[in-house]
Amino acid sequence: MVAKKWLISTSREVLSAKLRDNIWSLKNASYELKMDYEFLCEVIQENGMNFEFVCDEFKKDRKLALLAVKQNGLALEFVNVDLKSDHLIIETAIQQNCLALQFSGDEYEINYDVALSLVKQNELVLEFLNKKFKDNFVIVIEAVKQHGISLQFASDRLKDDKDIVLTSVRQDGMALEFASENLKDNDEIVTAAVMQNGLSLNFTSNRLKSDVNISLYAVRQNGCSLEFTSDEIQNNPEVTIEAIIQTDWAKLFIGNKLKFFNVLYS
Repeated sequence: MVAKKWLISTSREVLSAKLRDNIWSLKNASYELKMDYEFLCEVIQENGMNFEFVCDEFKKDRKLALLAVKQNGLALEFVNVDLKSDHLIIETAIQQNCLALQFSGDEYEINYDVALSLVKQNELVLEFLNKKFKDNFVIVIEAVKQHGISLQFASDRLKDDKDIVLTSVRQDGMALEFASENLKDNDEIVTAAVMQNGLSLNFTSNRLKSDVNISLYAVRQNGCSLEFTSDEIQNNPEVTIEAIIQTDWAKLFIGNKLKFFNVLYS
């Protein structure tokens, strides 16, 4: 019995040392160590994500769950479902990492002030908010100011809001992909998008893919956006020359009519 305790103690020391270098070491720990409560407390405090590898019995343990989410909020994913309605555990997790919200129970609700605060911390949390917050102008514009692509998580109504979409594409032109069809045909919106990223021309309406001015803005930002212009534009000397000036790769997308002008495009 003494020998067994000594072996467990020694294994604990060895594994604890390994955990400092490899957070997943608990996965391969012995059954005895995984049932050693004191040891579990230690390794979970080292890295909360080790909570994934504790047995189901201990995933119901409130103290261990709190230790895990306090160290890494994303450990909430592995907490027993019964504890995902525990406000202290959820709030501790979210305070540590606001993206832990995605793992909270269905019964957990946050108010407007908390939602806005979380979005200010990390705009990607918009994906995990209640539908009513995805339709809230202030919350959504706060998200897209930080990361335009967050527009994809907004409500359909706000994807058709000019101020929201303009803010999005100015931050990241590729956010145009998630705008309403109506705003993909809006000159101001599309101009702002292609000036930020010419490749966003891919997401514009057919009408604007034939617009010379918008095409010029796009190819000057990224010559390869010539690929997404209309056949008419790909045979427009002014636009194609500007594209090639920006990058030789644009030569791949010039129209058939202009390929005869080898002096200009060779």
